[in-house]
Amino acid sequence: MADKKITALTVMAGSEVSATDILHVVDDPSGTPVNKRLAISSLFENIPTHLAINDIVTVNASGNINDGGIIAVDADSIVANLALSISDSSDAGEIKIIVIATEPASTHDVVVTPGTFNNGTTITFTDKGDACVLVWLGSALGGWNLLTNIGGTIA
Repeated sequence: MADKKITALTVMAGSEVSATDILHVVDDPSGTPVNKRLAISSLFENIPTHLAINDIVTVNASGNINDGGIIAVDADSIVANLALSISDSSDAGEIKIIVIATEPASTHDVVVTPGTFNNGTTITFTDKGDACVLVWLGSALGGWNLLTNIGGTIA
């Protein structure tokens, strides 16, 4: 295996990754490069830069918002309440961030209904800047759990 190209290696599925797996790292590539190994657990305990979620989905119509880690709601042209739903996840630890990015038109609201919601039934947003962060802990632990809420009404 010492002569195998990195691009020829078998790709790991996300479910196969564990904290003890190791990555190949070239330390100090612009100075004196040294090959080293790094455990996945060390990488995620010591990230030396900001984290960005590049999974933003913009919605402006009622429907399911399962896709996307960040949901940006463009509500300035809605003509009725916007009904958004989130199905139960199969991935414990999944995070969903919902932000009302534009002012809802007239007196219309954005109503989010998670499938299994540990904190209630719905979250209703009325203003630009309203937002929430949800995490899926699994059905046994209440499903979607609200981590933070800015301006939303929980019912």
